[in-house]
Amino acid sequence: MKTRITVAAILVMIISFVVLGFVNKKETKKEITSVASAEAISTGFENTILKSAPVRKLTYFVRGANNKTITEGELSNVKTLKAVFEHYPTSWIEEYVFIEITRVTNSKEIKEVCKSIVLNTKQQALLRNAKVGDDIRIKIVYKTKNAAKNSLNTSEIKKTLTIVPDISACFKGAENALESYLTNNSSTEIKNWKFNPTQSATATFMIDENGDAINVNIVESSDIISIDKAIKQLLEQMPKWKPAKNSKGKSVQQKFELTIGDTGC
Repeated sequence: MKTRITVAAILVMIISFVVLGFVNKKETKKEITSVASAEAISTGFENTILKSAPVRKLTYFVRGANNKTITEGELSNVKTLKAVFEHYPTSWIEEYVFIEITRVTNSKEIKEVCKSIVLNTKQQALLRNAKVGDDIRIKIVYKTKNAAKNSLNTSEIKKTLTIVPDISACFKGAENALESYLTNNSSTEIKNWKFNPTQSATATFMIDENGDAINVNIVESSDIISIDKAIKQLLEQMPKWKPAKNSKGKSVQQKFELTIGDTGC
């Protein structure tokens, strides 16, 4: 009897080991299959991204080298600050501490101060005599009412304007003539530039009274010497522009900048 029980027990153990091994093998196979599937999905996803990624296009963007500008003609009749500020905050200014206007010509500064929104004769003359390329710096120190404390708070506004020609310089030809010139005449180095996303190079240049490009400077490098040199040559060899003109119709210089690479345009 004992022998039969022992044999039966041994058989149950053997069957248990066989079943357990089969289950583990099945789970391992399932896990391997899942991993393989995940890898296949991941690979397929990555391939999709690579295939659909947009090709970075070399672009050219030329604009005036100054952000906030005003013309000689606009300055000739300025008598109040409202003529210079697009949205002047008159309504919440209680009192002026002082208004300082500075004209910067070839690094030389001339300042005039008053305490009113209406400019005095010296300030008006200072603006009237400004020339293309000069900077006008305006500093307004004023007081506003603090209702909670029933007192006045002192604040200030600063603004810088660059004087530009009344008639801007322009590249001769059709509307897209400048872009066509830059695209068609770029060197092999520029065209084969492997730039990174959002990477660009910037050069400033002056169009003189004769319409020639002068004073070309790389202000933001491509980090590749040969490309910087090629950009400079591209601008220096441009055909003549129609020069800018001031309020009296006289040809004057005007500063521009070229951004090339991934300009975001």
